[in-house]
Amino acid sequence: MNIKKIIVIIFLYISLINYVFSAIYISEIMPNTIDDVNLEYIELTNSWNNIEYLNSYILKDKSQKEFIFWTWDFIESNQKIKFYRPQTKILLNNTKEELYLFNDLWKIIDKLIYEKSVKWEKIINNHYIIFYI
Repeated sequence: MNIKKIIVIIFLYISLINYVFSAIYISEIMPNTIDDVNLEYIELTNSWNNIEYLNSYILKDKSQKEFIFWTWDFIESNQKIKFYRPQTKILLNNTKEELYLFNDLWKIIDKLIYEKSVKWEKIINNHYIIFYI
């Protein structure tokens, strides 16, 4: 095997790792509060050791309502950030809801599905580990 082939294989491997495993996931939501308009939130977590920019990432619910992140949205290394309803404009249903997180290539990188919620109880995501290519 010549050096060019080895370099191409290494480059492809590194590229694949970057696009197969997502550092960002939906960690929890709060859909059922005493003030849903202001207190509902979706929390995202960055599980990696570097800043992850959310440029063009999308949150989408069952009704197809979506929130597109801006260039300046990011999550610090190993941090969580809450996005409240006034920001996302996503109304989280108290029953039978689905929430999806898409990366900038429109691939689903995480989802959260629930049947019902209880007032003031957050829903923690039991992650669907999604590998995409």
